[in-house]
Amino acid sequence: MSTVSGLYLESQAHIIEGGKTLDQYGPERFMLPARLVKLSAQPPRAQIDGATLAANAPKINPGDALLIATGWGAMWDQPGYVLRCPNGDVAHHPYKEQFTDFAECLAAGSETSTHIVNAFETHRVVFAADKSAETGKIVRLSEFVL
Repeated sequence: MSTVSGLYLESQAHIIEGGKTLDQYGPERFMLPARLVKLSAQPPRAQIDGATLAANAPKINPGDALLIATGWGAMWDQPGYVLRCPNGDVAHHPYKEQFTDFAECLAAGSETSTHIVNAFETHRVVFAADKSAETGKIVRLSEFVL
């Protein structure tokens, strides 16, 4: 484990009134079988993509957690450790476009396309999928209202 080990957990309650808080999930939802993916030592800012993981992964079952060893933990005391560490391939994410749009809208005093309503709708879909997976039943988005 290293200083960048861990994860961020979002809860329904952050977005939806009456949504579940993390303490309302049983510990079994967070204790999963894990598989270790050992990669060769990764250079600074290496992009870890699906092909790299698939080429190095043991048999992975649905629901397994993945622990990805990059060798980067040995660099924890080096300057720029966090900013230079290997990470997932995010080339398909629209971060640059979103941040550019946000900055331009701030300068122009106009509304951004990545409005809170869009973020709320995305969370509704995710939480409905989570509830459906938990209960095995169809969950309608109308169950998650603001």
